[in-house]
Amino acid sequence: MKQPNFYTSVLLAWLSATHTAYSELPKGKTWETSSFKEILQHYEFVADLRVRPAERHISKELFWRYPIPLPTAEFEIDHSLGDEAGEMPATEGATLPIRHMNLGRILYREGKYDQARRIWLTARARFGNIFEYHRRNDYLAAVAFLKLAQEKGKQFNYAYGDRNVRIPYSNVATFLSWAFIKKAHIPDPLLEQVAPKGLYLLAVLYLTFQRFNAAQATAASGLDFLKANGRNEYRTGFNEIIAENWIRNRDYYTAIRTLDENIRSTSEPKVAARAFHRIADIYFDLNQYDLADEVYRMAQAVDRHAYQIHPLSYFLRGESLFWRGLFKEAREALKYSLYANELPHAKPKLKTIFIAWAKLRLADTYLALYREHKDKGTKSSKELGKILSKAKLEYYKVSHHFPLTEPGEIAQVRRDCLELPV
Repeated sequence: MKQPNFYTSVLLAWLSATHTAYSELPKGKTWETSSFKEILQHYEFVADLRVRPAERHISKELFWRYPIPLPTAEFEIDHSLGDEAGEMPATEGATLPIRHMNLGRILYREGKYDQARRIWLTARARFGNIFEYHRRNDYLAAVAFLKLAQEKGKQFNYAYGDRNVRIPYSNVATFLSWAFIKKAHIPDPLLEQVAPKGLYLLAVLYLTFQRFNAAQATAASGLDFLKANGRNEYRTGFNEIIAENWIRNRDYYTAIRTLDENIRSTSEPKVAARAFHRIADIYFDLNQYDLADEVYRMAQAVDRHAYQIHPLSYFLRGESLFWRGLFKEAREALKYSLYANELPHAKPKLKTIFIAWAKLRLADTYLALYREHKDKGTKSSKELGKILSKAKLEYYKVSHHFPLTEPGEIAQVRRDCLELPV
């Protein structure tokens, strides 16, 4: 991983015993009680991107880091291209190619997307590049393919690995590429208007189907277009896609700098929250648990201003707290991640394997608390027995609900060991 030489020139924080103090918040304020404006005024990121040991000595019990990968960022495919006012106007003219285009538009407005697609493809096959609006015709075909791809996506639950879903979206990407990349030199007022939205959609499609270099190049083209035309639409989205490429290449410094640009240039809590969550993920991947915990706190505070809940961040924050030896706080964060995952407006939802790991680590917190109280003598024998019984119960739940999985097998071994006579 690229290691920039900037430690001597930038000092952003000191680590305290319980959390990372990045800067001074107003007296009596925490990230959770601060306004969105106050968070943006006082946040800073620590420039320490060294990989730390994955495990720390936090208990006399044996614990280890579970194989939790760096979460993948999810970008929602926007199916509204062509729907908003001005995105599909009638084309002026009475030539045969233009009549084809306008007939397709009528069919599209009637919801006859496949018929519209056929009309526009016929115009492309019949007239090629010899008529004035051939670039616009490619755009219209992409829009029709987009609606058909959306129908297939719904039918197959948006399983993008399924060829029945992948092929329709591949057609969308092909025609968007013709309209906004390969023929970008051909002037067309309509396509100049919708270019940022079209390029962003194309970049998201490339990223969704793991064409990372194409996604990076398309996002860069989008930023170049905005700069050349003095516009700002989808700028933060293009930056997020570019940051994902840096993350994939483990150039975390450049990724954080790109995401930080989004935070400092936005007034939208949702945009800032996505950037905070992703930067926290980076710290977590580096096993920088103190920093990850603090930035997840920031992200969750911003989430409240965006009226959204991110279950995965509570899980990863719980894991970070666990490796800081803050078992009670870790338990509460893990519990909340599982609770939040059941809420209808929470997203992205935890994948099944993450639910299993979260429940296993939740069981670990009870075992760790049992050992901690026993060693310190802070609980009676009866209270210790209750904590240990709770740990056994939580391990049983994991082994019962997730059989034949790694978390389930670990939980079964843990439970068996706890049943051995002392």
